[in-house]
Amino acid sequence: MSRITGGIYRGLVNLRFHTGVRKYSVFYELGYIYGGLAALGFCQFIHRRARELGIRQVCFLARDGDILKQVYDRLYPGSPTCYLLWSRNVSARLSAERFPFDFFQRFLFQKINQGYTMEKIFASMRLTALTEKACQVLDCKRDSVLTEKKAVGCRDFLLGQWESVTGAYKEEQELAGGYLRKLLFLPPDKSREIRPGKPGSENAENAKSQEGLEKIALVDIGWAGTGPITLNCAVNRIFGLTCPVTGILAGATGDPGLAEPFLAGGQLVSYLFSQGNNRDLWHGHDPAQKHNLYWELLLSGPEGSLKGFYPGGSGGYRLAFQPNRPNPQAIREIHRGILDFVARFLAAENRLGLRLPITGRDAYAPMRAVCSPKNRGFMAELEELLDEIQVGT
Repeated sequence: MSRITGGIYRGLVNLRFHTGVRKYSVFYELGYIYGGLAALGFCQFIHRRARELGIRQVCFLARDGDILKQVYDRLYPGSPTCYLLWSRNVSARLSAERFPFDFFQRFLFQKINQGYTMEKIFASMRLTALTEKACQVLDCKRDSVLTEKKAVGCRDFLLGQWESVTGAYKEEQELAGGYLRKLLFLPPDKSREIRPGKPGSENAENAKSQEGLEKIALVDIGWAGTGPITLNCAVNRIFGLTCPVTGILAGATGDPGLAEPFLAGGQLVSYLFSQGNNRDLWHGHDPAQKHNLYWELLLSGPEGSLKGFYPGGSGGYRLAFQPNRPNPQAIREIHRGILDFVARFLAAENRLGLRLPITGRDAYAPMRAVCSPKNRGFMAELEELLDEIQVGT
């Protein structure tokens, strides 16, 4: 960690936990020690990008955007922000026609040999009407567990009637479109618009070339970038709304490689790491060792993941959710620790009379200890709070 940022960080942690004045819960410690610096630095990064690009509204994707929006609103009060209820399963369904590879990866190949039955797989795809026919073609039962051979068979079966598959999502697309229009495209308050960067800069020129269009940023923790990418597709292609979108990720793993062209083209930017930035952090960040889940534990809200959009409700649609995460009070304690750290870091900056931009490398540094094999025992105590690897967040 760099000297000044690291000095303030260590001082705040020591004063909070090593004076013996008060004892805090392990969840509060997790948020304060490991999540606070990252949340603060990421929000700084988001705001810089928003100013450079002339973003009208910063949209934090559920559920990882929960605490990030709280931090951002405290740092930059009055900035136009929103909390966008979304999930990876919803993204995969609604953009299946444009991104079939992501659709099959999400619902089939990432769930091989993990105990998912054929019935549960087709229910998650909202294709229950095709379950029986698929089982007949594959010569299996509804309660048969998805294997690699069955996943390939399901893919081939669905491709054989692809128009029926994509047609099954038209209603949900319309309902989601109504939700997004209401959330994103209310007449903006120009007095609160985040202004572009300095005249003459490359980003300012890019902002000027798209002047008059309502630009938004979609903020997500990561990791493949599918949330912002598929939402951009939905907003601009499926729903036909002209709106430049920039995806801002905490980290980009590059798996399965979907994000790289968008990172190269500037449609996605990453704070902590990517294949081209802080490559050593990118190389050491291992989803197979639950590193993604550890980060999501710090930032995700306590509510359940969005299952999808259904007819009904006052706006013509209603949102259905998975059950809430276990022990929501523990999640709130983690978030309280993050908010307290941010408040004390800002107070330290005020006393010093300066503002410190926190680099992605500094922000990741505390979590390197969490992700170390030496701390598996500590993290084992928190296993019950982790999402399933393939939860629809």
